[in-house]
Amino acid sequence: PDTEPPSYLGTLKQEAARLGHLVDNVLSFSRLERRAPQMRIEAFRAATDAAIADRPLDDDLLWVALAVTVQQFDVQMADLHAMLDGQLDDLRVQRYQTFEQLRGYCYNVASTVGLICVHIWGYEDPRARELAVDRGLAFQLTNILRDFKQDYDAGRIYLPQEDFERHGLEPGQLRRWSDLGRCLAFVN
Repeated sequence: PDTEPPSYLGTLKQEAARLGHLVDNVLSFSRLERRAPQMRIEAFRAATDAAIADRPLDDDLLWVALAVTVQQFDVQMADLHAMLDGQLDDLRVQRYQTFEQLRGYCYNVASTVGLICVHIWGYEDPRARELAVDRGLAFQLTNILRDFKQDYDAGRIYLPQEDFERHGLEPGQLRRWSDLGRCLAFVN
């Protein structure tokens, strides 16, 4: 027959994109329904582990694509699990006391994505993983600064308490930008 064989790479790319959207949407429930997203994340983790162990829980191509991608590109399970841990942190932690705590959160939700990507894209420079971690941290910290008002209004303060104390500033003052000198010192 003159038909072309299916494009497995194309299917993998489509399913990988679907996976990304699925992970992003796991937390789509209201913050008032905290139990449901936690259960969805843990179910997603169990389904991921089963698919990677070649025991998918259903015949959805998403799990086949994930298993093939992890095996073919040596994606680290620790990175996938840390990414899901970050999603759980988003449900459990309303405020970070120290920058180290915030850094751990940023690593889980953003640096892990970079680490997974460099495995899929391929790399030769041994610094690639380190750079992926740094870029993830920079992107997530940028998002946190950009979204401060929205997060504050939703009852979440990602910026560390120790930084507010060091600058003699309350989060509400930063939200309102009510003490210009201290606010500028804080964000610089």
